[in-house]
Amino acid sequence: MRAYENKEELKIEINKAFGKYISEFEDIP
Repeated sequence: MRAYENKEELKIEINKAFGKYISEFEDIP
């Protein structure tokens, strides 16, 4: 994992990864 100098950039990256993870489960009824 690369280091981020900007905390906001890191939060955006986490949110993108997390959103992708959540969408995997939204397909399950």
